[in-house]
Amino acid sequence: VAALTPLTQNPEAYDYYLRARAMQTRSAPHAYKSRELYEKAVAADPSFALAWARLAEVRFRDIAAGGYSLAVLESVHEAIDHALSANPDLPEALIMRARWELAANKDEAGAARDLARAESLQSPTAELRAAQGILARFRGDWPEVMRRIRDEMALDPQNGDTANAVGVDFANRGRFAEADQLMRRSFAIEGVHDGDCNALDNRILL
Repeated sequence: VAALTPLTQNPEAYDYYLRARAMQTRSAPHAYKSRELYEKAVAADPSFALAWARLAEVRFRDIAAGGYSLAVLESVHEAIDHALSANPDLPEALIMRARWELAANKDEAGAARDLARAESLQSPTAELRAAQGILARFRGDWPEVMRRIRDEMALDPQNGDTANAVGVDFANRGRFAEADQLMRRSFAIEGVHDGDCNALDNRILL
């Protein structure tokens, strides 16, 4: 397991990061809004590897939401490169590189290597299980996809963004009862009511 190192020596960058991370994990709409704070964090400390990895994660949402374009791919790759240049063994950056390789190059072997390396460097995380689920989906292994989703939810039960994303995935595959449960869970984490029209917009956000 990799040795623990300080995330950043810059208090301003760390404050931006903490605020962005809290926003990112609250709900899907907040996750999009966290981008600006992550950008401020890396502007304050360009060597802040974890902030770069999280910025890549937020930018990658544009691809997941159907915004697949060369510009988006390049912006994600740029953030991943910055993260790995600052810390080549950062699990979060390796996970994002694996996701990028699948999306950009359909590189199953490269993604599998990065995920295996990330898993060797830390205990299991929700992000790792989510990425492993994406790889399983790429391979068409649906039992493995479901296993990884269950692991992901168990590892981070208070992440409203995860509940939202998995709920949308279930709805897209016709599993509406499970999707509804997860959407309600996402709403509860965010602290909104079922009748809140703004919250209902979460149903179409990835």
